[in-house]
Amino acid sequence: MKKKELITILIATSLTTSALYAPQPISPVFMKYFNISKTQSAFIMSAGIIPLSVAPILYGYLLEKIPPIKLLTVAIFFLSIFVFLFPFSKSHNQLVLFRLLQGVFIPASLVSTMTYLSLTANSTNIQKLLSTYIAFSVFGGFMGRIFSGFISTYFGWKYVFILLSLSLFICFFFLTKIPSLPFFRGTQSIQIKLLFKIIKTRKYINIYPIPFIIFFVFLSILNYLPFRLLEIKEDVSEFIIGIMYFGYLLGIIVSLTSTRIIEFFKNEKKAIISGLSFFIIFILMLFTKNFSIIFPAIFFLCGSLFWVHSISSGYVNKLAKENKGMVNALYVSFYYAGGALGSYFPGYLYVYFGWNIFLIFNIFLILILIPVAMGIKHQP
Repeated sequence: MKKKELITILIATSLTTSALYAPQPISPVFMKYFNISKTQSAFIMSAGIIPLSVAPILYGYLLEKIPPIKLLTVAIFFLSIFVFLFPFSKSHNQLVLFRLLQGVFIPASLVSTMTYLSLTANSTNIQKLLSTYIAFSVFGGFMGRIFSGFISTYFGWKYVFILLSLSLFICFFFLTKIPSLPFFRGTQSIQIKLLFKIIKTRKYINIYPIPFIIFFVFLSILNYLPFRLLEIKEDVSEFIIGIMYFGYLLGIIVSLTSTRIIEFFKNEKKAIISGLSFFIIFILMLFTKNFSIIFPAIFFLCGSLFWVHSISSGYVNKLAKENKGMVNALYVSFYYAGGALGSYFPGYLYVYFGWNIFLIFNIFLILILIPVAMGIKHQP
């Protein structure tokens, strides 16, 4: 794989995650613009994630048969179209519809990229490649939130998605120039039982719950953070809310240094458990109403997420000796299934019982996950 091709594919990853997270800091704007409730506004974000909990499995089957670069190219094309249509919605229901359609193609981009990278990697550099992929996805999430908040504050929320759509279409053009992998050989017959075979495989049992719960908790907190900030201070702008996601920059650094983190802790299991422990510490800091504490708490919470995510995604690919497309599809499905549920349902705890109960619930989930991670078998 040429360096130019790798960069193009990674930029596609960044733009994909930008499209996924761009609505998050402007949730309060949707609430006022369409005259809807907090949970309805939060559901706009959730709608883009719901298909990511199921669609990756379908794409996993496709990636057993077709080259990943072809699926990636098609996904970016259709994503650019539905991102463009999003700001022209006339109602909350139309917003949700276009977000659902975006969510159909976002996992196609992410799963095909992970599969492409794992197919081109060897056992010595797979952790590095997958960590680089995570870093670019983190960067996209960060830029999507920051520019969304900035552009919405100074130019209007609709321009956020028009500019993003244009960027995606330009990326699509460059992706069409990348040839398929010469050594890719698709499977002639795709068996449904492959999915259950992988899930039941002992070496994956303690890995897949990790992306589900960490993203459930993370997106739960970040999706309702804008409303919490407005609760503390009524005149907070979308741009200030967007700045709260600055911790994504730390996520980039953590992702790119995941191999060193593993070396420091001696193995992946100890590194993951350490990351989960940091997760709990930084959630505890969010009980305060002090912005000077909330900002660093979110900053380091982002780092904790990608500490765990970059290590576990690289490790599951290290374990996978075959059927990499489906193994990656399942990982992405578990990750975003957690995000889809976490970005919406815990909001009812927040609305009816308050912020503190909401946080206690999320801490409890991480505490449950630690014994699961302790069951990870070391793979040299």
